[in-house]
Amino acid sequence: MSLMRFRRACRCLHLRQLCTSTSTSDNTHLLLSAFNEDTFHQHFFSIPIIHDSLSLGSPTPLFTLPSHPMGLTSSRYLNPLFCFHGPNDHDPILTYNPTTQQTLTLPFDPPIPAATATTWDIKTHFGFDPITKLYKILRVKWIEPIPQSIPRVINMECMVLTLGKGSWRKINTVLPFDCTKFGNGGESLCINGAIHWLTCYGDSIVAFDLKDENFRQIPLPHDYKEETYVPIRLKYERLIEVGGRLALIGDTDYKVDYIMHMWILKDYHNHVWVKKRILYPVSWINCGQPVPIGTISTGEILLKPLSLYKTKSLAWLLFYDMDGRGFKKVDITGLPEWVHSGGPRIIRTIAVYG
Repeated sequence: MSLMRFRRACRCLHLRQLCTSTSTSDNTHLLLSAFNEDTFHQHFFSIPIIHDSLSLGSPTPLFTLPSHPMGLTSSRYLNPLFCFHGPNDHDPILTYNPTTQQTLTLPFDPPIPAATATTWDIKTHFGFDPITKLYKILRVKWIEPIPQSIPRVINMECMVLTLGKGSWRKINTVLPFDCTKFGNGGESLCINGAIHWLTCYGDSIVAFDLKDENFRQIPLPHDYKEETYVPIRLKYERLIEVGGRLALIGDTDYKVDYIMHMWILKDYHNHVWVKKRILYPVSWINCGQPVPIGTISTGEILLKPLSLYKTKSLAWLLFYDMDGRGFKKVDITGLPEWVHSGGPRIIRTIAVYG
């Protein structure tokens, strides 16, 4: 889709049209985005997953966006929508329906006046409440008032946009945690009507209930903290959905470990975690540092590499059978050469939908 057609579609599109078509097919796809460092354009592709053979079909180009030099980040898929966003105030926020291939550009939230505060971090979260049937965008900003005080004060400001229901609004909720210790440690996951993120520090997962718009905490598994090897966790997404449940991915000893532990929240309300493990055939770093990104309807977990470890090759994924404890490596073929040559460094998003 050309940029001119894309912008025209964004202007004339209504939210009702965007959400009309939901995916009811048994087919599952990957949404893959790759950032071309020569043109500063981000390209989006759809790749079918063939369940019977656990293989991938041919990529289909979806659309191309000129974007932030680092590219836009994708939220997890919430049928029928993705949300794309960047790390700064001026980066666009888009919703995209891969079934209809329609995109909607959302309004910017009001910026924090530079004369009154310093903005240290911004996180954008996408959620769906199955009770109210509403999609919401949550923008969280960590700000420090000007002039600075001693001791320093960091506040957390939250803005919410309900899709199709007006403009951004500030919410004033009582935080059940110290916001300086519970900064966002990665991308969020929406499940059970709440947005969840793992904190950089602390001993819990933050949950934002979309219906009542309040925060709460979910304690981490008692043995999770013992297995973290670094003070600041390695930069990959720790929260995924496994069989309709919230799951937490652990650290690995990246030098020698053959095992990655995973905790599944079997009882969401009583915070009962069940520990599982993923066994790699060789050490994690020699495997290309594969990390889980989600599951498909047949039960296999998909893993993507964080690196190709001293070699350039085709981008690839792993299918992992939790019952049989077996891997199947599948190359992602048919992408432009500039994607293959750059590998995971160029690929910004691999997400499951359908």
